[in-house]
Amino acid sequence: MLKRIAHIYIILLAALAGGCSNDIDDGIGDADAGYILPHIYVSGDDAPDVSDFSLTLSDGGSKEHTWSRADEFSPTQGFRPGRYVMTASYGNAEDEGFGMPFYSGSTSFDVTANKTTDVTVNCTRKNVAVALDVDESFSSRMSGYNVIFHSEGGGYFDYQLDAAEDLYLRHGDVEVFLHFTLVDGRAASVLMYRVAAAEGEDLSFRLSADDAAVTLDVAGREPRVLELTSELFSASAPEIEAEGFISGTPLEVVEGVQPTVPVVFKVSSSQRLSEVVFTVQPPSLLALGISRETDLLGGDEAALGQLVQYGADCTVAADRKSLTLDVTTLLTYLKAADSSVGQRNLHGFSLVAINELGQVSRPATLEVDLRPMEIEVQTPDRVEAGASTATVRVKATSGDFINHLKVYTSTDDGASWDNQAVTGCAEISQQLYDVSFRLPGSVAYPSVRVRMDYLGVQAAMFDLYFTSPAYTIAVDAFASQAVVKINGSTPQVSQAIASSAYVYVNGTPANIYMRDDANHLIYVTGLTPSATYDVTCTIFRHPESGDFTAPVRITTEDIQQLPNGTFEETDEVINWHDLPMGGRYSQNAMPLFNRQNRTDVVANQPKAPWASVNEKTFYQSSSNPNTWYMQPSTMESANIISGAVSIKLVSVAFDPAGADIEPYRQVSPPYISYNPNVPDIRYRAAGKIFLGSYAYNGGSEEYNEGYPFGSRPSAINGIYRYIPGGDSPEDCGRVDISLWGTVDGQYREIASATGKLYPSATNASFSVPISYPIFGAKASAIKVMVSSSYDIGDIDYESRHIITSADAQTASSTGSILEVDELTLSY
Repeated sequence: MLKRIAHIYIILLAALAGGCSNDIDDGIGDADAGYILPHIYVSGDDAPDVSDFSLTLSDGGSKEHTWSRADEFSPTQGFRPGRYVMTASYGNAEDEGFGMPFYSGSTSFDVTANKTTDVTVNCTRKNVAVALDVDESFSSRMSGYNVIFHSEGGGYFDYQLDAAEDLYLRHGDVEVFLHFTLVDGRAASVLMYRVAAAEGEDLSFRLSADDAAVTLDVAGREPRVLELTSELFSASAPEIEAEGFISGTPLEVVEGVQPTVPVVFKVSSSQRLSEVVFTVQPPSLLALGISRETDLLGGDEAALGQLVQYGADCTVAADRKSLTLDVTTLLTYLKAADSSVGQRNLHGFSLVAINELGQVSRPATLEVDLRPMEIEVQTPDRVEAGASTATVRVKATSGDFINHLKVYTSTDDGASWDNQAVTGCAEISQQLYDVSFRLPGSVAYPSVRVRMDYLGVQAAMFDLYFTSPAYTIAVDAFASQAVVKINGSTPQVSQAIASSAYVYVNGTPANIYMRDDANHLIYVTGLTPSATYDVTCTIFRHPESGDFTAPVRITTEDIQQLPNGTFEETDEVINWHDLPMGGRYSQNAMPLFNRQNRTDVVANQPKAPWASVNEKTFYQSSSNPNTWYMQPSTMESANIISGAVSIKLVSVAFDPAGADIEPYRQVSPPYISYNPNVPDIRYRAAGKIFLGSYAYNGGSEEYNEGYPFGSRPSAINGIYRYIPGGDSPEDCGRVDISLWGTVDGQYREIASATGKLYPSATNASFSVPISYPIFGAKASAIKVMVSSSYDIGDIDYESRHIITSADAQTASSTGSILEVDELTLSY
């Protein structure tokens, strides 16, 4: 049946409407558009008319468009310049059967601006044409016979001699099965021939017979001679029983739903089986990695493993004379979308068994009439924003749809999708179900797009709209920032809203710099001190007018600074003339104690409301005035940090009731100019400066800290130098700040912070941040204290913890030194 080669030529000139869809970029209206003029050539004696071919144009990537008929393509359609691929085809690569040839050809080319490109596409037949001639010598010896052709991975076709058209099969291994009964009643079924057929090949077969043999001649190949021996007829061929279906009769199955009755192939043979070949044609199963053909006895563990993975259950008897194959679960992976590819056998399965004598069973064919799972989502109710799940009502063919349902959500119009867990499915009535699924953790949109996929194919898409939960806001206004508190119906709702809500100030989105979800707080910044604002809140990124809370009007606090924070204004608090320095001492070795060192002590400190403990460390009513017992702890520093005045704080020893100091007699030269005797000094104290007042009576002290203050700063800052005492190198300076106000009718501390000032011989800056844990607590007073030692407390505590070092030459015992200046507050 070799066909005479002819060439059919067509030039498409008609300017037809339709053109190219948006699937591929076109150049309509472009000044630089190019044009395409196809020329389609088809080889083959009985080749179809080229106008019946379809045309597909692609950019070589993801964009393409198909015209169902070539004569629908318009050469006046403009296309953007670039590289394209054109494919012309007739039929489908997956189709087999009588009168089902498949022709195809393609070529790549460039479209040039303002030019027409002639494109030649040569098409040839891709599948295999089969022809069979049965000689009278064969047919006259038979009371009945069937010749069945099969290509690897394809269907089984009983050749009809009176068929008006040729049989076309997939290229590859082609098998010929012969089932015959002689006129004397003897019958046999054999695999008569197996041949490798190339793409587009023509196969011609001729059957003949004599009393001793049946011969199958194959054009261009060796013939097969089947001798009619007694052994050939000694045993019956294997048989295949269909359970749960009728071979060759379509079995109705709903997509994704397991049949109620098991679907099983049962093979039995009087002889040991050598091959049992299972053919799988559905593209959806091939896409899972399942082989087109698997010999269930062939030992291909990978192919068998794929079948088992998707539910096939194969059992082979120990004597290899029987086998069962249960495909009930495997059928649940079929997809209705397969029906859009090709025309025949797309839901087909076949099984053929061969025994060790070469006898073959008749093929058992399972054809599945796959009904799509109809899934329809009814218009969903609005869901309260912040909810963790949503429930929608779904109409479906069967409740089994939930087994293969996947739910995805998108907040960017489908540009990206997030998989959401399906959490439940409840049957409401026949074919009506409530499906629940997770929602994104944070919802910032009035709606979210939902896609439901069934067996990996989109089944439904809809928009799920959110409604704002009932909640209010309260606002705590600072000087340049504000804290918004979410008051929802439950702590969970409040936390969810605080995690993603948007704040608007005077109708404009505010700058959110921090969220405290656990406490339902949102922090916004960028406000102006002493200004009035309307603050609202919404859970949506693109809100509408009704999506906001009621406005809360606020007035921000003033920016206040500490009084005299630069310490430029000071008062003299100590002025003592001729204060004894240590005890008396002799001029030489004679016991005449006629020497007594003295000094003038003058000390200034910042004016009120600043205070110090000078009244304690330089107690001017001391019973034994002496520099050993009286030392200023707060004074102006000789090392100016900034401006004209800086403050120096010193840790000192003091004693308001110091004992007499024993005179010192010098023994021999060289003589010294001071009394080296160091008395027992009872107390120690850190140098301090603080807002408030201080009193000391020689035995007890009283601090009265605080200064009226109506703002809440975010930090206290300053410049310092710090030299730890020689016997306390681990010491550091200390800054304390606290704000006080009335909460629930009680005057209390509303915020506090402490900072360490580490040793630095040069100017260093510090900043101590302060936070406000009590929402809405306003300040009415501020407390600030700067100390020369970190270990501060009452007189007894400091005397036990502060370390000083005695210096007999200056007749003093001092420790760490802190110089400080430029105290400021940040907001």
